[in-house]
Amino acid sequence: MDAASAKRDFFISYSHTDREWVSRKLVSHLETLGFTYLIDFRDFRLGAFSGDEMERGILQTKHTLVILSSSYVESEWCTFERAMLRTLDPAARQRILLPILREKCSLPLSLRVLNYRDLSKDSEEQWRAFENDLKNLRLSTRSP
Repeated sequence: MDAASAKRDFFISYSHTDREWVSRKLVSHLETLGFTYLIDFRDFRLGAFSGDEMERGILQTKHTLVILSSSYVESEWCTFERAMLRTLDPAARQRILLPILREKCSLPLSLRVLNYRDLSKDSEEQWRAFENDLKNLRLSTRSP
């Protein structure tokens, strides 16, 4: 097995203000669909520097789900994570950064240019569309 196929599917980048929604709603959907993920409260190593753990999360996964909210946009730590992601994929060609709108908020230009899945209304239709996005992403990243 090569290093790319050994990676988990997603790192989850979010503001801790949104932790309950992330842990109950988002993670539940990912697990139901059989996706693997790395998340801070479960996977960051005890005593390690948070910045290093964020970098490890980004590098040891195929994609990062960015949970957009006012708190996320205002967070310096989340800005740090986005900076690392943009460094890896500045033109968004590899679709490493996958934005999900948790709540309506004013987005920085670097995020406005990306298509995002709007889960702010928590509609069944949008969750199904999100699940299809992830399934299609899984198919497009498989090796021939």
